[in-house]
Amino acid sequence: MVFASVFERVFGKAQKTITKPFGVLDLPHELLKIIMIHVDDSSIIAIRSTCTFLREESKDRFLALYFTDIEIKMCKKSLQKLLSFSDEPHLVSQIKSLVFAIPVHYYFPHHLDLITEVLSGLSRHGKAISFGVASGQENHTDLKVHVGDMMHLLRSRLVEARELMNVPSWKIIIRTRDFRNDSGLFVYWCLIDLRRFIGWEARDITVTQAILVEIHDGCGQPTREINISKKTSRTMQAVCINLN
Repeated sequence: MVFASVFERVFGKAQKTITKPFGVLDLPHELLKIIMIHVDDSSIIAIRSTCTFLREESKDRFLALYFTDIEIKMCKKSLQKLLSFSDEPHLVSQIKSLVFAIPVHYYFPHHLDLITEVLSGLSRHGKAISFGVASGQENHTDLKVHVGDMMHLLRSRLVEARELMNVPSWKIIIRTRDFRNDSGLFVYWCLIDLRRFIGWEARDITVTQAILVEIHDGCGQPTREINISKKTSRTMQAVCINLN
């Protein structure tokens, strides 16, 4: 009877030891580091919520993934968030390009002062950052007007950033579901303001800085990428003809 009682206690403890779940965090840190190498980029955020160790181990990849090329929506909330980032040197140090996505029928005077604050905040760190503008969506009732709004922001605020910091290049992203919009205008005419800006108002920019124009058609076609260099007028003329 005594033997049976002892056996039950010993066996019960052994069973508890055997059935205790073995978690990933029970692995040595050396193995966890190896595992982190093979974690897919899409799982980085989930991994970071696991524990402090994995959060620290994934920090560099997280910053490189989400803070290298930033595209933010042009609204007060996003701009205020970006302004708070400008007080974090470890975040600003990761930024290589910053693109402002402009919604349709956007009214610029609402946020011009806030944009200036953001640029001023980023300039304190001495980081070279490429700036750009983008279509905030693919459906446009008047793409020509929308492109004009994009150029207005580029001219009225972003070009001024050159006086505050090193801007090595510029990016212009145009998104439209078809190269012929609802009103029947060809992209050639939709890009008139863009062509005017690159060909005349930004000649001093293209002498020392590159302008990359990306056009996304949203219809499964390859993205058009056009690098604008010193021969701006001729290059843009060829671009518009090819699109038409």
